[in-house]
Amino acid sequence: MRLLLSAFLLMVVSAGATAQSRTGLDPRTEAMARLLQPVTAEIEDATLEDVVTFIEQATGAAIDPYWIEDSRAGIGLDREAFVSISWNDRPALDLLERVLERASDEFDAATWQMTEGGIVEIGPRSALNRRAFVRVYDVRDMLLVIPDFTDVPALELGQIVQGQGGSEQDVDLEPGEAEDEEARMARLIEIIQTSVEFEQWRDNGGDAAEITPYGGSLLVRAPAYIHRQLGGAAWWPTEEQVRRFARR
Repeated sequence: MRLLLSAFLLMVVSAGATAQSRTGLDPRTEAMARLLQPVTAEIEDATLEDVVTFIEQATGAAIDPYWIEDSRAGIGLDREAFVSISWNDRPALDLLERVLERASDEFDAATWQMTEGGIVEIGPRSALNRRAFVRVYDVRDMLLVIPDFTDVPALELGQIVQGQGGSEQDVDLEPGEAEDEEARMARLIEIIQTSVEFEQWRDNGGDAAEITPYGGSLLVRAPAYIHRQLGGAAWWPTEEQVRRFARR
């Protein structure tokens, strides 16, 4: 096994890890700012467990793997899986994602998700799916239809100058120009379930996520890695916050 690290990076980040509780940032923001730091590693036939430990030590981020040995259901990552990869001065998060791709089961790909406490959970999707929760998404703006006016009041320049209004005419919409809101909502749900983690939705045969429309909102029950793709991550660090940890 050969695992060569960037010693300088380890020294710099380790010094900053002691100040973790004094940063005043959302724990998720801090964890991601640490994972976005560049790392360098030459990894040859290292175990997955060793690689995860390296990323933790090199960034100061807390990573919680779902190991298969710790699962009663036999679902998780194989800590003894061998990994070989050359990585030069690129974000640790990208390295983690690449390693998870290579360590994934053919039928149960691994990924990561962030807890509210700033812990990065990694494992097969089937393991992370157990941490599903409900989030409400306001989609009224996406359901709004702007009418296409085809018969607008006629205004002449002379009338405008003289302060006179234009001729009064009825404003009609194109016949059958828009679906009703219920149909638009159904179409939006279809787009989501087709484009985001297709196999995980109950409507597609999965057991990880489901959507319930309610008024102008969607109630989505799903694990964090799916919510991240749906609503983004408000806790994602700014470039300045990332640089802040690079100086530590």
